Amino acid sequence: MSSLASRLSSPAPWREALDRDRAVLITHLVAFATGVSAREIAAVGRVSVPASEARALAMYLAHTGLGWPLARVGTAFGRDRTTVGHACQRIEARRDDPAFDASVAELEACLGAAPAKPGLLR
Repeated sequence: MSSLASRLSSPAPWREALDRDRAVLITHLVAFATGVSAREIAAVGRVSVPASEARALAMYLAHTGLGWPLARVGTAFGRDRTTVGHACQRIEARRDDPAFDASVAELEACLGAAPAKPGLLR
């Protein structure tokens, strides 16, 4: 791949920074909703089962709520796209439970209410 083609196919650094900021927002939203600390959700390596579920939920929200492809979610959360795919499958399987589905829908609505672009209050 030529240098130009490589630069055009990779995301701009500013977009990656904005995506990471959005991932932090989602992580804190999930932390608030689940009672699991944002630090534990974002931790590298093995974490408790509740933190693992919360992390999966955060990545799922980025994928479904923001419409990001798995690779973009992975980059924003510092995970591989296959890890994100597995997390999304885990959450999707739990949505058969009406109470869980309602909770996820509420989080999706909260995420949808967040500003789409940075700097709205400048």
